[in-house]
Formats: sequence, C-alpha cells, structure tokens
Amino acid sequence: WVEKWAEMTGQLIESGLVVNVGNRLALTSKAIRRIGTRLLSHMFLPPKIRGRGTHLLHRSGTSAVSDDEVIPWEWGRPNSLRHHHLSGSLSLGIEDFEVFDRQSGAAVTTALLIDMSRSMFESGAWDAAKRAAIALDALYTTSQVQDMLVLIGFSGDARKLNLAELPLLNWDQFSHGTNLQAGLVAAATEMNRYHGNNRQIVIITDGEPTAYLDGQTPTFEHPVTDRTVEATLREARRLARRNVAMTMIRVKDD
Repeated sequence: WVEKWAEMTGQLIESGLVVNVGNRLALTSKAIRRIGTRLLSHMFLPPKIRGRGTHLLHRSGTSAVSDDEVIPWEWGRPNSLRHHHLSGSLSLGIEDFEVFDRQSGAAVTTALLIDMSRSMFESGAWDAAKRAAIALDALYTTSQVQDMLVLIGFSGDARKLNLAELPLLNWDQFSHGTNLQAGLVAAATEMNRYHGNNRQIVIITDGEPTAYLDGQTPTFEHPVTDRTVEATLREARRLARRNVAMTMIRVKDD
C-alpha cells in the first residue's frame, strides 16, 4: 500500500495536480478546475434533458459544431449556395445570402456567500456548499471567462475565501452565530472593484441570521433579535439600491 501511495503521489505531483506544502499535500488550481469540471457534468447533465441550451450532449443536435465529425451535404439542409444549373455553372442571387443575428453579451460579477456556521456541518450541507462553489468556479473559468467569482465565508464574522483552500476548508468551529450582515458587507467591499459589471450575490445558508456587526465588533444573539434582523436588512437594502441582485439558497426548512 505504501509503495502504491508513493507512486500515485509522484504521478500527481508530476502531472501538476498536487504540490508539497510543508508536511502535507495540497491541491493545485489545475486539480480544482478538473474537480469542478466533473462536478459541473454531474450538476448540469441529468439523465433527461429537454429544451435547447449550451450544455453539450453526446448526440446530434443544433447547439454547436463538432470538430471531429462531418456529414455529406443533402438537399433541403440550410445552405447559403444553391445550384441553379445542372451544367456545373453557378449563379448567385440575393436569396443566396444570409445574415446571422448575434446576441449581445454582458459580464457578471458574482459574490458567493457560504454559511460556515456549526449548523451547516451538523445538517450535512457544508460539503454540498463547497461542491457548489468549486463547480461555479469551474464554470466561470472555462465557459464564462469574462465573469468574476468572489467567495465569501461567514459565521460569527466574514472573510474572503481562497479557492485553493476550499476543498479542505472546514466549518468555523471557533466562531458563534450566522452573521449574514458581515457577509454582505464583505461582498460589497469586493464588488467595489468591479463597477462596470452586472453584480449579484448568491447566499447559501441553512438558517436565519443570529449575529450582526455592532460597529466593527461581531455580536451574537440567540434567539434572533430585532437588532440582528434590522442590521441584516439594512445592509441588504443598501446593496439593492446599488442594483446588486441577491439570491438566497436555503438548505433547511428553518
């Protein structure tokens, strides 16, 4: 087992998927992207898919052009040129030209707020939240390359998360409360860097806020008080006035 582990570790390091950090191994950005790509395939390709979209399937369709397969031209298929004479000569008319209408595009900056409180771990939602963050990062760095993704973790307080630490990141066992207000403040600070983009906040949490910022000091109050609710909603309204869209994903029934 030790020999196999050593061989596998060497292969992972050689392929650029892990690096030695002190006395442990850490995933590289390349490895996280690969994990995220696999997660995206799982999230966006359920067994039955209906309707048109940009997520590719292993079957013929109209979504994209395949690089490794060609088919012979058949009469009746869309084509810009039409044969008018059997002699081999070719004539062009106004009906032979087509205009392809292209849609406009826009960049979006997304702040993903992840609840790191103890209840997220106890409810089993913590690992799912991390998988969602890794998958979103893979989507933004492979498909939506003009977009920006910022990760914010919040419990008693809030801080910006580094994607490289996310796979091994644990819930916050040294801080009490669910300080969503602090998470919104941290998100607003990061979004100030991207004035020109459309901006949105996605919140993953399993309960209502139980902490707020009294000045710069996090204050924990349970059961929930009016002070906590008002401080949280005040920050949400401030973001709404700046045209920041907000979506909350509840992972429990609270």
